[in-house]
Formats: sequence, structure tokens, C-alpha cells
Amino acid sequence: KSSVLASFHSNSVEIPGQYECDVEPTPLLHTNLSSLDPYYEIVYRPGLSRAQSRLTFVGSDGTTTSFLVQYCVPSVTPTDQRSMQLHRLTNRLLRLHRGCRSRHLQLHAPLLVPIAPRVRLSKEGTDFVSFVQVYERDCERRGVDALAPLIAMYGIGARAGSILDTSEIERKRRRLVLYEDLCDTMTNPGLLTDYLSEKLPDAESQWKVRQQLTKQWALTSVLSYSFYIEQRDPNKFVFSASRGDLLSLNFRPTYHRNTGQLLGIDHVPFRLTPVLQHVMTPIGVHGLLAESM
Repeated sequence: KSSVLASFHSNSVEIPGQYECDVEPTPLLHTNLSSLDPYYEIVYRPGLSRAQSRLTFVGSDGTTTSFLVQYCVPSVTPTDQRSMQLHRLTNRLLRLHRGCRSRHLQLHAPLLVPIAPRVRLSKEGTDFVSFVQVYERDCERRGVDALAPLIAMYGIGARAGSILDTSEIERKRRRLVLYEDLCDTMTNPGLLTDYLSEKLPDAESQWKVRQQLTKQWALTSVLSYSFYIEQRDPNKFVFSASRGDLLSLNFRPTYHRNTGQLLGIDHVPFRLTPVLQHVMTPIGVHGLLAESM
């Protein structure tokens, strides 16, 4: 609890993000910032400062909106703002398509508010959690080192055989066998499903969140593949445990220095790990995920 936040009061500042809409804004109807919640939270996200404070803004109408205070390189914020505009333009295109409207396909667009050259606000609700947090929570419960599967994954290449005495087809077969054994013995494919089962009260809520998360993952995967977004690690994804909205952090394409074309070196177009397949279910993977993409 912060006494400085508790003493803050204002009626002349608007809640950020109310101008990001497809209609003409009406400032007279906007919600002003009344106070700040004295209770704040420290969360860990990728970036220049991993430890970030989550502040809750209390509006003049009683609503609350949470933001992360982020420190970043000045050149990064314009890139992330273009990514934010890309998500909003994609939503406009989705609303124009009859099939997308019938399936209610919409991306959860990020919201960034620059405060200073190296300080900005990023909208993120209190119910958002990263995939790596869920993974570390499951490892702690099972008494497993969170880094053990990663270390074992790096050793698969050496255990699959040398290029001098093993054919390429045989090395691929061995790597696949070792990878499947790693997934069966060192990881829990149902960790995300178990997390949602604990956080949500009934089966209906769980079904809604898993359905929304599947649709969000499909749209985010299409954008990531189209713009060659690389290094989509679990800590780059945060999702809402109560609604299923998904945020893809550090959504920044890489361009060739001379030609200006997009660069991509990832061997897979998007992530679809056993954990994601478990929470989506086989019907969701072959049905809703495929249709949404």
C-alpha cells in the first residue's frame, strides 16, 4: 500500500485510452481520473525493466482501469504504437467480413500511452497472467525445476547423433522421440487447463474462456506468421483468466537492412504446444482454431 497513491486526487485528467475508438470521440462524456488505488502490484514482463508496477485508476464514474508503468528505450514505443494500430485496423477488417462477425472474431488490441521518452503506460487488467507464470506455478507444485526441461531440450541435438555418422532422416526421428519423451516425463500438458479450473467457478465460465482464448490465439498466430514475428516465448503472451483475452507482447517485426523486406528464420509458423492443444481440446484445434484462422 502506498500513501502517495492514496493522497492523489484529480478532476482534470481523463482516463487514458478513450480516444482509441472508431467513432468521433465526445470529450464531455469521457471519464475523468478521480483517484488512484493505494494498493499496487509488481508484475514481471519482458522489456527493459522486467519488474513493472500495476496501478489502478479510479474514474469519476466509479469504474477502475489498470495500467503497467513501463520503462523502455525511446525508439521502441513508436514501434509498439504501430503494432497497436495494426491490431485495430485488423479488427476493422474483421468487422467488415460476414463470417468473422458471425463468429465474433476480434483481437484484443494493446493500448500504450507515452508519458515521457522513457516512460509509458500499458493497459493490462488485474486478471492478466503470463503463460510462464502459470508454468512456474505448476513446476513449484510438482517440485520440478522450471529450467530442467529447457536444459534437457538443448541437449536433444547432441543426443540425436552426429552429422558424420547419422543420416538427416534418422536424426530427425531421434529428435522427435527424445522430444516426446521430454514432454511425457518433465512437463504437464494440462497445466493451463488446471489453472483455469481453479480460477473459474463453473464449467460454463471455463468453456467461455477456453473458446475466447482459442479464437484469440488463432488471430494472433495469423498475424505473427504474416509479419514474421519471432521468438514467441511463453513470457511474451499474457491472457485474461476471466475473459480469455490475449496480449502478444513485443510484437515487433524485423526488417532487412538493405532491402527493407521482412525477415523470418523461425522453423515453425506459430506456437501450438501440447499445453495449448490440451486447453483447446482436439475439437477446438480442428474446429474453432482452424475456422478462425
